[in-house]
Amino acid sequence: MKNFIANGFAAIFILTIILSSCKTTQPGVCPEHTTNGNLGEAVNSPADEIAPIMIGNKLVFASDRMEERNFEYYSVKFFADGNSNAIPENSMVPVEGSSVVIGSVLNSGDDVKKYAASIVRQGRQMHSDLFEISGNSLIPLSGINSPGYESHPAISPDGAHIVFTSERPDGFGGTDLYISHYNRSSGKWSEPKNLGESVNSPGDEMTPFIDRNGVLYYSSNGFTDKGDFDLLKARNFMDPEESMVLTFPINSDSDEKYPLVTEKMIYFSSDRNEGCGGFDIYSMELCGPVIVRCKLQEPPSGMMLTGDYKVFDKSDNLLLEGESTFFGNFNFTAVPGDSYRIVYSNHCLPESRAVQIIKAPCSDTSVVVMNVNFRIPELQNEFSFEQYNVPFFVSGYYLPNTTDNLQDLRLKFAYNLVGSADSTSYIERPGEEYDGFAKVVDEALADAVNFILERLDYFGGKCADSGDKLGITIRGFADPRPISPAARYSGPGIDDPATGLVVERGAKVDNIVLSELRAYFTARFLMSRLEKRADYQIVKDHIVWEVEGMGVDTRETRDNEFKRRVSIKIGLLD
Repeated sequence: MKNFIANGFAAIFILTIILSSCKTTQPGVCPEHTTNGNLGEAVNSPADEIAPIMIGNKLVFASDRMEERNFEYYSVKFFADGNSNAIPENSMVPVEGSSVVIGSVLNSGDDVKKYAASIVRQGRQMHSDLFEISGNSLIPLSGINSPGYESHPAISPDGAHIVFTSERPDGFGGTDLYISHYNRSSGKWSEPKNLGESVNSPGDEMTPFIDRNGVLYYSSNGFTDKGDFDLLKARNFMDPEESMVLTFPINSDSDEKYPLVTEKMIYFSSDRNEGCGGFDIYSMELCGPVIVRCKLQEPPSGMMLTGDYKVFDKSDNLLLEGESTFFGNFNFTAVPGDSYRIVYSNHCLPESRAVQIIKAPCSDTSVVVMNVNFRIPELQNEFSFEQYNVPFFVSGYYLPNTTDNLQDLRLKFAYNLVGSADSTSYIERPGEEYDGFAKVVDEALADAVNFILERLDYFGGKCADSGDKLGITIRGFADPRPISPAARYSGPGIDDPATGLVVERGAKVDNIVLSELRAYFTARFLMSRLEKRADYQIVKDHIVWEVEGMGVDTRETRDNEFKRRVSIKIGLLD
């Protein structure tokens, strides 16, 4: 007897001549190659082909196509080009006078165990029991067999559990599925337990299979009103909570039995009319289609949503690309179990990309529609001066430390306009190090002007409604140095309708006021540079300037001199 052994642990169905369908089906035209899941003439014949198992790159099954009408093993080897051929692999072998079909093989290193169901005669009575095959002997599975009927055992991948078909008084009607657990110490199987009404019905349940994830697949004619056998699944075979009927085209109006599940495929026997005759073996994708529907979450102000999208696989290979609809939607079909990276960029904000990473789910009970939502920045960006790593203000002073402002401040010190009186002593006399700082500040403010102009392209590209307003907010910060209660503002009085700031000359200065003055004079500097640009003049009426004094920068991660700064934030206003 030739052993069929899978690599590693494997759970493989018991082949049995018992409980095959009594329904006869007229043979059809057997397709040469796979058609509608039918594996074609390389596997199927006008006779019955049942109980597929997978061993390496071979599909092994039983067929009674020979003249004696006894089931024999055949195998099909699948090649890369899709061709296949069927050759006899092994035939049923009598064991001590009983005919058995080897169907369940558990391989762990050198420990090979084979299980079978066989007819047992007791006088004139016959029934079926479960056995472990040892050489040419059948060893009954201690603790499992009863005077009734046991068949179709499915061994779990770790060999510790077995699910089988039985007809016992405590069942729900017809044949039910039972489970037993192996005690390695005693070498005995536990008293079988009915898997309950979540798996069993008043009809017949049979031909179980346990996949590597512990999902139980089986056949039943008791969960629908059609009366034929359908394939079902139940998660956690040891304690299943619910069974689900697999959908069309896996199930049909005919009988489906003997499921075999690989990672993404399901093999089974069916006697549907389009087959070669009798029971044929079919192969279909276990997972239903996955439709990924991508939708852009609309930002405020009715911004145009048209954009480009790209879909990459887990190896970052570009799979497809295209343009979304006017409403920012796009769809594609994914492969169940595969991972994808989806990138969307809006035509109005090409530098802003929304990215989602997904894994397409697998469902063998329905088509999956996976909704993926994207949200792009609402044209709100912040320009931070911290990247330049210099203080942007002389300690206590409110004008940004540009080259021109630094020169003017030194002249004020030279003429005792600041620094000598108590009211202005809070302003530091700038040392030579500020000359280097000023060059960096000049460059940073030039970068800030370009940053603002780039954002204004949003309006130039007509991506916003005509009534939209763009807010440019300048926020000022101070360092923690305390300011004397005598400190006063020595600059010109401010009453600016553009920013709404009002500060009288001689007003008391604290860190809140100082930070607000820094924001204001930075805003005025930027305005003066932008006014010279024609592209700014085009959209000037859409701009709203705001200044905010944020007080002391309390972060402990930055040195005090770097806390004398401003930030720029741009965004559409509600």
